[in-house]
Amino acid sequence: MELTLKSFGIAHQVKLIRSSYKNNGATALFARTLEGEPFAVFSVNLPESVLLRNDHFYFKIWAENQGLLEQLEAAGVVARLPFKVTTGYVEAIPVKLLVEVAEL
Repeated sequence: MELTLKSFGIAHQVKLIRSSYKNNGATALFARTLEGEPFAVFSVNLPESVLLRNDHFYFKIWAENQGLLEQLEAAGVVARLPFKVTTGYVEAIPVKLLVEVAEL
């Protein structure tokens, strides 16, 4: 799936890619530019990740990912689940993937 996302005020055309974490099979979601450069890793692999359904993952909302969750929600890509998980000094937001995304 291709879409436009803004990061630090600059719009980028990106392609979403779905994968899984090798250590536990939890869902991973990231994006690359159309030129193939890494753009963002949306998911974060937590010990609790193995408890989530295959179409759910924890969204990293801190640091370089600030504002990306809201953009993916507005585009109809993900929806927040009604709880949060604290990891260190930040919170990870559990989300449901609403669209089909090509797998790596």
